[in-house]
Amino acid sequence: MCRREMPNYDPNAASASPDFGKPNPGGPTEIVNGIPAKIQEVSGPPGHPTATIWIAERGKFIVNMEMTPPDGEPITKLEVK
Repeated sequence: MCRREMPNYDPNAASASPDFGKPNPGGPTEIVNGIPAKIQEVSGPPGHPTATIWIAERGKFIVNMEMTPPDGEPITKLEVK
């Protein structure tokens, strides 16, 4: 029996957008649970979910992530509290 190793999922490395994580000084900022964060939109190929990601201005970590299916409402996938 062959055992397949499943790689760890890293939303930063697995992003479909080449601009993910790059500084966006003019982009919108929101406070998420007391943490100032820049907002980034990430989209994949047509017919796949899109994501809105809030990245902490200090530390550059994800504080909130919402995925939106092509024909649905946003779903919170991660939130730092």
